[in-house]
This record gives sequence, structure tokens and C-alpha cells, in this order.
Amino acid sequence: MSKQDKAIDRAMNFVQKALTELENEIQRHHAGEEKYGTSTQLGMFKKTLENMRDELQSNNVSFACGGMGRIIADSWPFDSELGKFLLQAEQSYFAIRETKLAK
Repeated sequence: MSKQDKAIDRAMNFVQKALTELENEIQRHHAGEEKYGTSTQLGMFKKTLENMRDELQSNNVSFACGGMGRIIADSWPFDSELGKFLLQAEQSYFAIRETKLAK
């Protein structure tokens, strides 16, 4: 398995985990038990993660997805577990660019 394939697999795992955790938070929002973010932010993050997942699955990564990190850093608590998962997904997605450039 190439370095790029490993990076894509790693990113896919982080994106899937972030989507799962995000869905859990969306359910808490619907139940009135929200902990992090607004419904608008969570919806935007879900769409971003789904776009990342689709690009990773098609092996056609555009690096156009993203922007979650800045929002999380600016307005979420630093100890947010969901924030950690979202940042890991975004960072691993952008790390693929480094493997493409290294070719």
C-alpha cells in the first residue's frame, strides 16, 4: 500500500468517526441537550464531512472542503471531544495533499 493510500485510509477513518460523533451531537440538539455548536454549524460540518468522505471514496480529493478548524478554535471550548474529532478529520484530509506533493 502506497503512502498516499495509507493517508487516504487514515483520513477516511477519522472522517467516519467524526461523522458518527457529529450525528450523536445532532441527536442531542434535537433532544434539547446540546453541548457544542449551533444547529447551523453542525449542519455545515456534516455537509463538509460528507463531501470529504465522498472525495476520499472516489480518490478525487480537491482540498476544497474544510473551514471547520477556524470555527472550532474561535468559538468552541478547548476541551470539546467533538471538536477534537472534527479537527482530526480535517487535518488528516489536508495531510493527503502532502503525500500528493511528495510524489
